Parts: sequence; C-alpha cells; structure tokens
Amino acid sequence: MNRNLSCRILTAIFLTLFLTLLFLPFVSAFTVDSVFLKVALRQGESVSKTIKLTADSTSDFKLETTGLDGLLVVEEKQFSLSAGETKILQLAFGDVEKAYEPGIYAGGLTITSSKMIKKIPVVVELETEDVLFDVNLNVPVAYETVAPGKNFIVDITVFNLENIGTKAVKMTYLVRGFSGDTILSESENVAIGNSASMTKAIEIPKGIEPGEYVFAATSAYQNTLGTSSHLFKVALQTEQTGLGYIIIVIAVILVIVIYLVIY
Repeated sequence: MNRNLSCRILTAIFLTLFLTLLFLPFVSAFTVDSVFLKVALRQGESVSKTIKLTADSTSDFKLETTGLDGLLVVEEKQFSLSAGETKILQLAFGDVEKAYEPGIYAGGLTITSSKMIKKIPVVVELETEDVLFDVNLNVPVAYETVAPGKNFIVDITVFNLENIGTKAVKMTYLVRGFSGDTILSESENVAIGNSASMTKAIEIPKGIEPGEYVFAATSAYQNTLGTSSHLFKVALQTEQTGLGYIIIVIAVILVIVIYLVIY
C-alpha cells in the first residue's frame, strides 16, 4: 500500500474518532417532551401534569424533586424501561392544605438514568383564592439571555380585575434560582387604575453563576396576591457564541477528512 495513502487513511480514522468523542456528550440516553414546567395555582387547588419520557436504551430511572416539597408530588419515582419504550410521568401539583404562603416558588425535577442526568426547571405560581390585581410579563427576545452585570429588561402590565378604582398596589420583583435561592428582590407601591404598564431594568449581579433563573413579579393588595413569572438565562458572552465556534470547527474537520479520503 502507498505510504501516503496509509497516512491519509490513518489521519481520517483519527479525525473520525475525534468527532465521535466530541459528539459523545451530546448523545441522549432518553428524551422528554418538556424542558420547563410552569403551573399557576390558587390556594386550595390541585393540578395534574404529565411528561412523556422515551428511552433510547435500556435503563433504570430515578426521579427526584428539589425546592417544591409539598407543592409537587411524583407518583412513581423509580422504574425501568427498554430501548424505545415510552412512559408517561404523572405529576401532581397543589397546596390543598394551604401550607404555603402565596408567592412564586422555583425548584426542579431531576431525571436520572444509568447514562445521563436531565434537570427540568419547575415554577409554581401560587395565588390567593381571590385576586384583585393581576400581572402580565413580556420580555424582549434580546433579553432572554443576559450576561452577569448587565440589565434584564421586562415589560410589566398590571390589571385591575374587579374595577375597584385606583388603588396603591405593592409590586414586588424577584430573581430566583432553581435551588430555591433568591438572587435579588425589590418592592415599590404603584397606583393602579384600570391598568398600568411599566418597564423594569433589573441589574443582574456580576458574580452570579451562569444558568437558568426565573424573574417573578407579584401584585399585593389587602389580602390578595397576583403572580407572574418568566424563565431566562444568564450566560457569559463567550458562552452565548460558543455554539457557532463549535460548528465552524466541526465543518473544518469534515472538509479535511473529505479531502484526505478523496485526494
């Protein structure tokens, strides 16, 4: 065999193995049809949700919840599936005993197999039985991902549901992590007539860890509370463009492999 041809074949094999190892961490052992769960409840209510899980290979599974004890109950926490088999996970949300104060709670559902771990962020918005002022949030696309030290921009609209006239409503704004920690909190009193709209600029702390967070707003008047929340991501600027670099590197390597094989 020609020595140059042998070198090319060996180089092509090496690059193929390199690509295989590069993509190996992204190969999924199972898939789910939900990447985020948000549930809105009134005190005393209960709601059922489902998640569809499909195994790509035979494995044992374990489900765990964090930060939502008593608000989220998983009916079956351990089970086994064969390759290609599907299971519908039954999730029960509720505060039937009214053990929780109205507000917004962030936690997670962790699904563990023998080959991978997937964490699904979960938000529970718990309102009072009666709500006089409710909240709606709109986050511009440009602020779905923000860098530490930068501003998170959100448009907030508050509605007077019962038309009770202009009232001073206590607005509270929170940023929470999914381990249950509150990153920042601030409040203000706002006069609300039929409705009111405002734009808030929330400075994300410079030392915050990259990851997923929830912005929450509540509207409190007398003994009632309305809630709303929005999931967003904190990422370093290099992380935001990292996928583009990976694609470029892969494309270059593929071109080299094709060239070595053909020529």
